[in-house]
Amino acid sequence: MDLMTSNLRILVVEDDYINQLYMKSLLSGEGIHVDSAANGLQALEKYDQNTYHVILMDAQMPKMDGFEATRIIREKEKAKNIHTPIFALTGYAVSNVEENFSAAGVDEFLLKPLDENKLIYLIKKYTAAVGDEV
Repeated sequence: MDLMTSNLRILVVEDDYINQLYMKSLLSGEGIHVDSAANGLQALEKYDQNTYHVILMDAQMPKMDGFEATRIIREKEKAKNIHTPIFALTGYAVSNVEENFSAAGVDEFLLKPLDENKLIYLIKKYTAAVGDEV
């Protein structure tokens, strides 16, 4: 799949504004529509209002962290019988962060600074079934 011709929609949940801009620039350059949220509460609002093909979720954020937001999204999805890929993003390479995200229901775990090629590869991998339908 060529991301440049896609209509993929990704939600970036990140409290650091510079990181939000970086992700938006990176993903927009691939032809992806990007929404952003500064914390888990905003992420839930955007999730309820839109459909996303992938959610990039930071771990540590004010008001509601990424673990809790991921758990709530997974509960909402059970009722709808859907599954949105969620990639955890964190600058903390400690085992309990990955375990907490796994328990919350993330699909992939990525460390910051991000490997841009790996991120694009994973987006392609998880959205390949969407293909030209989007």
